[in-house]
Amino acid sequence: MNSPLKPNAEEKRLAALRKLEVIDTQPEAEFDALARAAALVCGTPVSLISLIDRDRQWFKANVGLEGLVETERRLSFCTYAIEGDGLLEVGDARKDERFAANPFVTGDPGIRFYAGVPLKLSGGENVGSLCVIDMEARSLSDEQRQILSHLAEATARALEMRRAFLHENELLAAAAETQSILQNSEDAIVTMDMGGRITRWNRAAERMFGYAADEALGASAGIMAGDDTAAYDPYSRLRELGNARTIRTERRHRDGSAIPVSVSIGPVVSEDGDIVGATEIIRDISDILATQNELSQAEQRLRRLYQSTPAMLHAVDPDGRLLSVSDRWLEVMGYCREDVLGRPLADFMPGSSARRFRTELLPALASEGYYEDVEAQMTTRSGAVIEVLLSAVIERGASGEVLRSIGIVENVTYRRQIEMALRAERRRLGQIIEGTGAGTWEWNVITGENRVNDEWAAMLGYTLKELAPVTIDAFRDRIHPDDRPLLDARIDAHFNGETNDFEAELRIRHKDGQWIWIATRGRVLARRSDGRPEWMFGIHVDITVQKRREEELRLSKELLDRTGQVAGVGGWELDLVEGRLRWSKETCRIHDVEPDYEPQLDTAINFYAPDSQALIMAAVEKCIATGEGWDLELQLITARGKLLWVRAVGSAEYANGRVVRMVGTFQDISEAVAQRKALEEVNRLFSVATETGRIGIWDADLVTGKTNYSDIWCELIGYTREEVTDSGTAWQSFIHPDDMDRALAADAAHVRGEAPIFEEQFRMRHKDGRWIWILDRGLVTERDDEGRPLRMIGTHTDITRQKEREAERLLNAERMAIAADNGGIGIWEINLSTNEASWDAGMYRLYGLSPDTSPPLLEVWERNTHEEDAARVSGAVRRAIENDDLMDEEYRVVWPDGSVHHLHGSARLVRGVDGGPDRFIGVTWDVTEERQLALDLGEQHELMRVTLDSIGDAVITANADGTIRWLNPIAEHMTGWSTADAEGEPSHRVFSIIHEESREPAMDPIRTCLELRQVVGLSEDTLLISRDGRAFAIEDSCAPIRNGEGEVLGAVLVFHDVSEQRRLAREMSYRASHDQLTGLINRSEFERRMYKTLDAARAGGPDSALLFIDLDRFKIVNDSCGHAVGDELLIKISRLIQGVIRANDALARLGGDEFAAIIENCPIDIAQNIAQKICDAVADFVLVHEGKHYRIGASIGLARINDAAASVATILQEADAACYAAKEEGRNRVHVWRDYDEAVRSLVGQTSWVTRIEEALEEDGFVLYAQKIVPFSGTGGKTHVELLLRMIDENGGVIPPSAFLPASERFNLATRIDRWVLAHALEWMQSAGAGPQSVVSVNVSGQSVGDRGFHRFALELLDGASEAVRRSLCLEITETSVISNMAEAMEFIRALRDRGVMIALDDFGAGSSSFSYLKRFSIDFLKIDGQFAQGLLTHPVDEATIRCFVEMARVLNIQTVAEYVSDDKIAARLRDMGVDLAQGYAYHLPEPAAGLKL
Repeated sequence: MNSPLKPNAEEKRLAALRKLEVIDTQPEAEFDALARAAALVCGTPVSLISLIDRDRQWFKANVGLEGLVETERRLSFCTYAIEGDGLLEVGDARKDERFAANPFVTGDPGIRFYAGVPLKLSGGENVGSLCVIDMEARSLSDEQRQILSHLAEATARALEMRRAFLHENELLAAAAETQSILQNSEDAIVTMDMGGRITRWNRAAERMFGYAADEALGASAGIMAGDDTAAYDPYSRLRELGNARTIRTERRHRDGSAIPVSVSIGPVVSEDGDIVGATEIIRDISDILATQNELSQAEQRLRRLYQSTPAMLHAVDPDGRLLSVSDRWLEVMGYCREDVLGRPLADFMPGSSARRFRTELLPALASEGYYEDVEAQMTTRSGAVIEVLLSAVIERGASGEVLRSIGIVENVTYRRQIEMALRAERRRLGQIIEGTGAGTWEWNVITGENRVNDEWAAMLGYTLKELAPVTIDAFRDRIHPDDRPLLDARIDAHFNGETNDFEAELRIRHKDGQWIWIATRGRVLARRSDGRPEWMFGIHVDITVQKRREEELRLSKELLDRTGQVAGVGGWELDLVEGRLRWSKETCRIHDVEPDYEPQLDTAINFYAPDSQALIMAAVEKCIATGEGWDLELQLITARGKLLWVRAVGSAEYANGRVVRMVGTFQDISEAVAQRKALEEVNRLFSVATETGRIGIWDADLVTGKTNYSDIWCELIGYTREEVTDSGTAWQSFIHPDDMDRALAADAAHVRGEAPIFEEQFRMRHKDGRWIWILDRGLVTERDDEGRPLRMIGTHTDITRQKEREAERLLNAERMAIAADNGGIGIWEINLSTNEASWDAGMYRLYGLSPDTSPPLLEVWERNTHEEDAARVSGAVRRAIENDDLMDEEYRVVWPDGSVHHLHGSARLVRGVDGGPDRFIGVTWDVTEERQLALDLGEQHELMRVTLDSIGDAVITANADGTIRWLNPIAEHMTGWSTADAEGEPSHRVFSIIHEESREPAMDPIRTCLELRQVVGLSEDTLLISRDGRAFAIEDSCAPIRNGEGEVLGAVLVFHDVSEQRRLAREMSYRASHDQLTGLINRSEFERRMYKTLDAARAGGPDSALLFIDLDRFKIVNDSCGHAVGDELLIKISRLIQGVIRANDALARLGGDEFAAIIENCPIDIAQNIAQKICDAVADFVLVHEGKHYRIGASIGLARINDAAASVATILQEADAACYAAKEEGRNRVHVWRDYDEAVRSLVGQTSWVTRIEEALEEDGFVLYAQKIVPFSGTGGKTHVELLLRMIDENGGVIPPSAFLPASERFNLATRIDRWVLAHALEWMQSAGAGPQSVVSVNVSGQSVGDRGFHRFALELLDGASEAVRRSLCLEITETSVISNMAEAMEFIRALRDRGVMIALDDFGAGSSSFSYLKRFSIDFLKIDGQFAQGLLTHPVDEATIRCFVEMARVLNIQTVAEYVSDDKIAARLRDMGVDLAQGYAYHLPEPAAGLKL
C-alpha cells in the first residue's frame, strides 16, 4: 500500500464498515444482481463487491471466483481503489509496479485487468469497492466506466438501505414484542399517571383483580388495594422505594380476597425527561409461597429420611465431596458425621474403586445424569473392605446447573460371600455328578428342549449324536407304557408345588430292546414371571440290578410269610454277602412295622432292649465265626414303644466253607414270660417279707370273703393283729377316700384277668391319725376250672419315705422345669425297666411339636430325628447306659415344617435304690445358631484355603514378630521364595520393595502394620524386587490378624502385579489428557488446570490470564488442500504458539481450530502483549501447498483469572465472547474482556440461550405455529401451510425464533431443533388430516443439510410415517446450505424424493450461483427471498430480479412463492409478474398449529 489512509480516517472508515453489520453475512440476491450487472456491462468474467476490513478484503458478492470468500488486505487491488474518490483502472497488472509481484497476478487466477470504483457512504467513508476483473489486458469504454460508477453508487446506497431496513425491522420487532409481552404476560402490568389514575391495564390484571379493562382505566390505582377511593401517589411511591424497586406485599381482589404479590415499579419518563407516571409489574406469588412451603416440608422430610432410613444414603457436590450422609451410612462405615462431611467420597474407597469413581462415575453423572448398580468397594474406619453397589442421580437447579447428586450405597458383602459359596457348591456338585457317573438332564418345559450328558445317553446304549435331537417327547416315548401315568403324575405334583423334588423309578427301553430300570430325580430351577416352570434339572441312575434283587427278596418274603401263617412264627433271613436282612410279615407284625419293612442289621439290633442287645450281638457274631446257632429269650421294644419278650432262634448256612447266610424264627412269648415272672415275684415277696419282717402279708380267700393279715401288716398302720378283723373288706376302711376308687378298680381288673398282677399305691390312716403311703401288690394264685378266682395273696410295703422323697423330687423338678423353660432347655427321662420315655414341655418345643402329641415318645424321637444321626445317638445312649458314662451328643431334628434344627443332648444313668440301673435322665438345648456359625466358619476356612491358592492376588502371612509364616503360589512366584525357604525369615528380606522413581527402599508394610496395629498400604510407585532380580509394579494392603479378644496374632499382606496396568494407566492418562494430533493438552485436562489456577487465585495467589484462540480462514485451507494438510497446519501452528508463550504456561487444543492458553502469574497487560505476539506470529506464517501460498490469522479473546471470577465457566464464557468480538472487529486481533464492554456482554448473553434451548428440547418447550401460503389466483389449489417454530417462556409467553436461532446456529444446536420440529410436524400432520389436498412446509437448517446423522434420523422418521403424510410434506432448504454442502445435499434430496417428499428452495436469490445449481436439483417450489418483495415498489433492480426468477422457474416447471408479502400493493405487483403463490402478513398471520386442520 503506497499511500495508506491516515490513522484517524482509517479508524473512522472501519467504524462505518462495522456499523453496516454486513461483514461475514450470507450472500444476498440484491448485491449478487449488482455484481452480475457490472460483469455484464463491462464484459468481464469476474465481478466483486469487496469490503475492506482492517486486515482482509471480504466479498459480499462474487461472480466468477466461486468458493473464494476473502483474501488478505495486503494482496487486495481494492485497497488502492478506496484511497481515491473515482474509478481505479489497471489495464495490465503485470506492468504496474503496485501489482506485478502480487500472487493473484503471478499465479492463479492470473489477473491482468482491474477496474474498481469506491463504495462511498453518505458520510464520505470508502468502505470497499465494486470491481470487475479480467484475465486479459484491456480497458473500459467511457460508457462502461460511467455505468460501473452508477452501479457502485447503487451498491453503497443498497448497503445503507440494508442497514436501515435491519434497524426498522428491529424496531418493529421490539414494538411488537413489547405489545406481545404486555398482552400475553402472566404478570399484571398497570400504568398510572401522576394523579394515581390507571392508564394501562392488561389481560393479566383483569384476571388477577377481577376488573375489566374498561372498568379499571381511569379509576384510582387504589382498587388494587381494595379501596377505589384511596389516593395513590406514584411519585411518593417511587421515592419511598428508592433502589429497592421490587417488594413483596398484598393486593386485594374485587371480591375482597387477599393476593400475595411481588411488585416491581418503574417511572414513565416523557421525551423531556420528566416523570409523568409509573408502571407496576405485579406477579401473583401464591404458587411460589406454596412451593416454598412444600420445599421446606420436603427438606424436613428428606432430613428425617437421612436420619432414619436403613439405607446408606449420601449426597455429593459436583467435585465428589460429601455434603450429607445418612445415619445408616455412618453406622456401616464406623464414622461420625463431622469426620466425613466435606471429604471426597473417593477417600473412603480402595485405590481402584476411588480412581473409577473419579474418572468414570463423576463424568458419567455430568454427562448422563445418573449411574446405577456400579460394583465397587469401600473401606470402613476399621480398615475392613466391604463390597457395595453404587447408584446416584444428579439434582439440578432451576437454571439447569448441577447442584449435587443423591447416591445410595448397597452393602452386598454378605451377598458376594453367598455367591462365592454358591459357586463353590456348584463346582462340588459337578464333581459329584462326574464321580458318580449319573446321567444329567436339563429340560426346558416351555420349548420341550432336553439337554442330556454322555452318561445319560450311554445308560440307554446310545451316543449323544445318535439321540439328537433330544426332546422331552422323545424321552417319554421310550418310557414303558405302564409307567407313563406315574411319570406324568409325579411331574404334575412337583409343578403344582406338592413335592419339593420330582422322583420316580421307571422302565425305559434300551437300544438292544430290553427294559432297564432308572431312578430319576429333579427339581424346577427357574420359573417364568407368571409362575409357570421354565427350566428343570435332574439326574438318572441305572437301578436295574437293584430291581432284580428286590424281586428275589420279594419271593423270599412270600416264603417267610407262608411259614408264619402256618406256624404262628415269624421268619427272617440275613444275606451276609449282600448285607440285606429280610423279615416275614409275622416278624414285621411283632415289631409293629409295615409288612414290607426291610431293616438294616443295626436297626434290627436296636429294636432289642439295651440289656438284650449285647446278647443277640454276641450270638450273631459267634454264629458267623463258628456256625453255632442260638435259641434265646430276649426283650424287644417295638416301633410303637411296646416292651415284649420274644424267642429268637437262628442258624447258619454255608457256602465255600464260610457262613454266607443266617436264617431263623421269631416268636412273641410275652404272655408266658409275664405269668412266669409274676409267680417269681410273689415268691420273691414272700421271701423278702420273711427275711426283713417289714413287709405285711395278706392272704384272701375269695370264696369265703375272709382275709388273713400278718402282724407286720397290722403294725404298719399302728394296730395289733387282734385289733383288725379278718373281713375281706377291712382294709378298705383305712384307705384315703381319694384313693379308694383307684385301688378297687386295680384290684377288680386283676381279678377279672385284665392285668397280670395287682399293684397300686394308696394312703392308709395310721392309728395315730397320720396318713402313710402303702405299696400294695397281689396275685390271684388259684382259679377253678372255669377261671374264677379262688385265692389271692399280696403284700403291703410302707413307702411313706419314698413318697416324701418323690414329693421333694417333684418340687425340685418343678424348679428345674422353670429354669429349663426360661433357658430353652428340654428335660427327658427313660425308664430303663419299662423302656418308656417322658418329656417336659421344653422338649416338645425343641422338636417343634405340641405337648399333646399322641404317639409314644420313642416313636416321635425316631420319626423326627434326622435319619443320618439317629443310629449314632441311639448307640451313644446305649454305651452311656452300659458303661455308666456321660452321653454328650449333637444331632439334628426335622420339624414338621421341614426345617432342620441342631440340638445338643447330655444325659447320665441314674441308679435305683437297689443300686441297679433305674433311669436315664438328660437335658437337651438348641444349638442351631452355634452349629450354623461353626459350619459357616468351617466353610469360610475351607473357602479361604482354596481361594488363597487359586486367586490371582499374592498373599503372605506373617507372625506377630514379623517373620514369614506362609506364601500362596502367586506370592512364591513373584517373590522368588518358596514357603519352605521363606518360613521364619524377616518380612523385609522376602518382600523386598523400592520406590520406582528414586529406587530407594520403601517401608515394610508388614512391620508397619504390626507396629500401628491397623491396615496399611503402599504408595502407588512401589516395585517388588524378587529373589532372582525381577521387578514387579505392585499394589498391596496389609491388615493385622486378631483373635476374638482383639490381640494381634500376625499380619496378612495381599498384593498383585500391576505392571501392565501401571503402564497402560500412564499411557491412558496421557491419552486422556492430551490431544492425539498436536500433543497439546486436551479440553478435559485444560479445564482441570483452569480449576487449579482459579483455586490458587482465590487462595491469595497472583492473577493469571486465559487466551481463547480461534484460527481465521483455517476452513479455506482445510477445504482447498484437504484434511491431511489441515492437520499438518494445526501441528505447525501449535508449535508456533508454544514458541511464543512461556515454558510454564499451558497450551491446549480445545477442538477443531480452537486453542486456549493459561498464562499463569501474569498481569493482564503482559498477557495482552503475549497474545499480540501470537497474532503476529500466526499472521506472518505462510503455508505453501502445491505452489500456492496460504495465510491464516488468529482471533484471540483475553479474560482475567482472579479471585473476583465467579467460576471457571464464567471465565470461559468471557474469553469466548471476547474472541468472538475479535472476529467481529476484523479478525487477527486481540480483544480483552471488560465488564463495561456492552457489545461483548451481549455475546455472553447469547450463551444463556443454550441452556434455555436445551431445556426446551428436553421439556417440550417449543410450539409449532402455521402460516398459510395462498395462490395469487385466490381460488383452487391445495391447502398449503408453512410450520414455524416458537419457544414458550416460563410464564407461557411466546418467544420468536429471531431471539434464539442465532444462538442455536453458533452453538451447533440447530440440528437438534430440526429433529424436534420434524418429529412433531409429522405427528401434527397425521392428526390434522394431511393428504393429497394439502402441502405442509418444514424448514431444515444448513447444519442439518450437511449432517448425515440428521439424514438417517429424518429418513427413519419418514419410513415410519404414512404415505399420505410423506406425499404432503415439503422440506424447505436454503440455497446457501445447498451450495455449502453440495454432495450431502444432493444425496439427501434424492433420498427424500424417493419417498415422495417435496422440496422447496428457500431464500432464493441470496446465493451467488443460484441459476447454475438449479439445473442440478429436482425441486417443487422456488421461494423468492423476501428482500426482493419488500423492495419491489422502490428498486427497479428488485423487480428485474423477480421477473428473471419467474421466467427461469416457468422454464423449469417450478412453482414460485413470494415471501414477506406485507400489503396489497406488493401483492398486486407480484400477481401481475406471474408469481404463483404468496406468503405474508397481507394474507395470514401465523397461528398455533394445534388449532388448524388441513
